[in-house]
Amino acid sequence: MILLLFSCEKEEPSTPIQDPCEQAGNKNSNLISKIPHQIGYNSIWYTFGRSFYGLSVSNHFLFGSPAIGTGPAKSESFEIALMNSNGQTLWHKSLGIGQTTFGAFFDDKILISGWIRNMDDNLLPVSKVYDQNGTELMTNIHDQIVFRSHFYDQLGNLYLSNASNLYYYDPIQIIKLSSALDIQQHYLINYPVRSFIVNQNGEILAFYVDESRTETGLIMIDHQGKVKWNISISENKIQESRLVQINDQRYGLITTECKTIPCAIDIMYYEFGSNGALINPGQKIVSSITLDRLINNSTDGKENFYFEDIQDVLAFDEEVLVVFRASTKNYSALMIKGTLGSSLEHWWDGDALSENPRSLKHLSLKQIERGLEWKTFCGQAICTFQLDKSLEFNSCF
Repeated sequence: MILLLFSCEKEEPSTPIQDPCEQAGNKNSNLISKIPHQIGYNSIWYTFGRSFYGLSVSNHFLFGSPAIGTGPAKSESFEIALMNSNGQTLWHKSLGIGQTTFGAFFDDKILISGWIRNMDDNLLPVSKVYDQNGTELMTNIHDQIVFRSHFYDQLGNLYLSNASNLYYYDPIQIIKLSSALDIQQHYLINYPVRSFIVNQNGEILAFYVDESRTETGLIMIDHQGKVKWNISISENKIQESRLVQINDQRYGLITTECKTIPCAIDIMYYEFGSNGALINPGQKIVSSITLDRLINNSTDGKENFYFEDIQDVLAFDEEVLVVFRASTKNYSALMIKGTLGSSLEHWWDGDALSENPRSLKHLSLKQIERGLEWKTFCGQAICTFQLDKSLEFNSCF
């Protein structure tokens, strides 16, 4: 027994569990876990852009065919694949000539959607559910909707929709699913919705951009599908939007807007009450330079950067936080900016999709009991950071 105890005292774990930076003497780091993976950006599943659909709690990667077009002539095939962190393909499905439009993990299930082209040259919506082993659990969630986005409410109900920042439909369709994936409710919104959320009362708040009528606004639909209110927001050229609920009485809208030609994109914030009254009619969160300034910039000051895209939006302690990518001529960054002045900037040399150990690619930002949990890809690893209200950041890289 004495020898056994002596042996245990001498044993030093090679990989710390709670603080991977402690061995390097950096106990102030936000990094709380770092899990290596072997899926590089030169993987066939990363080659064609937006083909990554999510990471499971067991660190399995979900991939689908890229969104490369909206018609048969511009598409390849409707595919889905699950890979582990060692880069091994656990299973792969090819459903025909078409396109993957959506993929997500839901509990221990995998949801996918897209369309295929049949022998008569018609486009058929397809949405399926698989288990982690690739066994088909549901042949079609809905046979008339191509899903492109989803939302989880506070009770864990899942909402699927054909709403998207990249595609415009009228009417927009949203279905509510139970934990057993039964359709509980079906909504139709007669506006080209870009994004939506669902509040604690089962009411849908949607942001729409109707380019045919030059109309941009917000619409609230009650749980019976009736319009509660509808307000106009902005006449500016809005490119992307994210909605967020701050509390029971306040909502926020984050947009990217092009106010000049060539485009110098601003990230804007609007806030409104539960009755649709505007509380904040437009606050600039951050501004970026134009693409030609990025290319022709002789200096490379990080204070002047090119905005790429919104990665995430979260309400935390009455402040709305926006996660986005940025770049200069020689540097890339992942940033978090808040509506009350909170700020985090992480920079590294080179392209944002490189395998540079210091590069970060956003996965999720969520509130936990001790503050915020920020999960990213960091080089060829999965990193989890813990942040507080100040957003002070020490990656220990």
